[in-house]
Amino acid sequence: MLHVVYDNTSIPGTEEEFQQLRELDALKPGYVSIITDGACSGNTGPAGFAGCLLKPDGDTVRIRFFEGKLKGESTNNQAELSGILEGLKQLTTRQKLILITDSEYCEGVLSKNWKRKANLEIIEEIEHAFKDKAETILWRRVPGHGDCLLMKTIDRLAVQQAGSKGKH
Repeated sequence: MLHVVYDNTSIPGTEEEFQQLRELDALKPGYVSIITDGACSGNTGPAGFAGCLLKPDGDTVRIRFFEGKLKGESTNNQAELSGILEGLKQLTTRQKLILITDSEYCEGVLSKNWKRKANLEIIEEIEHAFKDKAETILWRRVPGHGDCLLMKTIDRLAVQQAGSKGKH
């Protein structure tokens, strides 16, 4: 039987949950997946992020959630970037990473050499964290608001952190 361990609480996982994670390519042996989402009420406005670290370990998948609220007025892109940075901060050692996001912007500025006009400080922080925490990074951009239960949970947490329905 497959198990999911959420923040040290083990529960049986459903085959549907595991199939969805396999479809995200989040269960690659030897890798830690960081799955994130950001949300903003307004754009600019109150913003938040959420995510999880996911690590397969034999017949167990370990999942640790994180979430946060940005101070002051922020943009959706800042919330998305903040989620990635917080995910990296959660790592205690260098890892092979799979970074899963629905943000084309984040993938573009962090991995495809898009021209950077804004958010330069947080992008630089993320790049330093990549050097410190990542042996290698595989990017997976997924459609927003898809059918994956874990992605829906992360989206809901990010929207709650933003304080309203939010743009996500």
